Amino acid sequence: MNQNNIKWPSIFLLILAGVWLLASVEGVYYIIKVKNKNDSISISHQIKPLLYDSTKVIDQLKYYVNELATNDSMQHGSFGFCLVTADSGKIILEQNSDISLVPASALKMVTTGLALKIAGTGFSFRTTLQYSGTINPSTRTLNGNIYIRGSGDPTLGSVEYGTNTYSTILKRWFTSIHALGIDSINGAIIADDEIFDYDLVPGGWAWEDVEMSYGAPPSGLSFRDNLYDIQVRITKNTIQAKVEPYIPGLLTKNSIIYNPKIYNSYVFAAGPPFISERLLRGEIKYAGTYKAPMPDPAYFCAYSLYSYLKNNGINVSDSANTIRKTKIKNTYSNPERKTISTTYSTSLSEIVYRTNHLSQNMYAETLLKLIAVMKKTAGTTIAGVKEVNNYWKDRNIDLRGFHMVDGSGLSRANSVTAKQLTHFLVAFHNDSAIFSSFYRSLPIYGTYVNGAKPRTISALNIHAKGGYMSRVRSLTGYAYNKNGKLLAFTIIINNSEFKGFTLMERIDRILTLISKLE
Repeated sequence: MNQNNIKWPSIFLLILAGVWLLASVEGVYYIIKVKNKNDSISISHQIKPLLYDSTKVIDQLKYYVNELATNDSMQHGSFGFCLVTADSGKIILEQNSDISLVPASALKMVTTGLALKIAGTGFSFRTTLQYSGTINPSTRTLNGNIYIRGSGDPTLGSVEYGTNTYSTILKRWFTSIHALGIDSINGAIIADDEIFDYDLVPGGWAWEDVEMSYGAPPSGLSFRDNLYDIQVRITKNTIQAKVEPYIPGLLTKNSIIYNPKIYNSYVFAAGPPFISERLLRGEIKYAGTYKAPMPDPAYFCAYSLYSYLKNNGINVSDSANTIRKTKIKNTYSNPERKTISTTYSTSLSEIVYRTNHLSQNMYAETLLKLIAVMKKTAGTTIAGVKEVNNYWKDRNIDLRGFHMVDGSGLSRANSVTAKQLTHFLVAFHNDSAIFSSFYRSLPIYGTYVNGAKPRTISALNIHAKGGYMSRVRSLTGYAYNKNGKLLAFTIIINNSEFKGFTLMERIDRILTLISKLE
């Protein structure tokens, strides 16, 4: 046999084996490379340095905005940025500014600004104590009802804020009733929360948000922040939970479990509005006090006054009630009422300040319904959203991509573009009647409401409302440039894979460069 006939097939097989081996190694390398790439995305990326020398701050700003937008950790996410002059709205820099994104709590900027515009910075909510029927001076008996007529004041009876605190307002109401010569009431204590609708939970709120303290709903007669306390104790064999103050008719099932390994303890109460059953759930490693939304804030308000009167010597023949309950039972009547006293909230300017600084969802939802009431429409979330849209349409703002379903930004069904939020800021800046109050209400970026030490960047005096929820980061507000000119900006990031610190580092760099612009 010819040896060449054997040699060439052997060489061919050897080459083929080599190619197969190389392909196998390359395949393993590719898998490892992709795996490591994914791992690096989930951890963080260093900020890529500027690849060319530039003394122009605007070039540096363009680079680092683009670096954030095109980073591997944004591969499956969305980013929007817009920077303009606050007076004229002239665009300085934008990237993806027309993409509609979920804003989270940055949406509160829209609600609070329009509430100030439509109601006025000095507006105060009024809660009126009234009575129906007649007073018999000889027996010191009111033959009629006591009514608490709300106007939506979110601060009424608060345990944390304002002058009309829980204990103070009950004592004041008692004193006013007693001063009329009333020692006995042949009737009921009735809460009137009719200024707002009965649909307490705004559209688009997730069930898990409704159960949490930050998901307390607005009411036409809010009281005690619309929250009750769950006091949790850990004993040797059990976890005990007690509700304070007493909520009439509330039935609870304690399903809280002890977990010494959990990082943050949490407790919530599962159950919808107007239903008195609650399932207490959560995991804790320490005893403590947790908060949960009330089933019916107006009813609790009426019951609180009823209980306070009885405990202080004024007998009430009936119990607490609400207009809503009487309508359900077909026992509603509308007798003439006389005013006993009127309680005024702090100014709207102060309420807006608290709304934006604490990102108070219940306050924001109240303000959205207030906008509707002030425009002489129904006190509903839907009507409030309609008035917001009408306001901006009348000012020729392009609202394509703007979808608002609540006032707080808690719903993921909200969407807005970076350009729209920035143009809203321009409009508020150019309204001298409200801008001072509005600007003051926006927190200084880098400071904390809990008293923690401010970060260095707080020295830039950037006033901005942030938004934060799972897979959403946003920031919208005002910053001064190097020459003292006020600029308006918006940053919205959805579905990034950045770790919190690495994303914050990038935002800080962008804001620092904005402050250095000329």
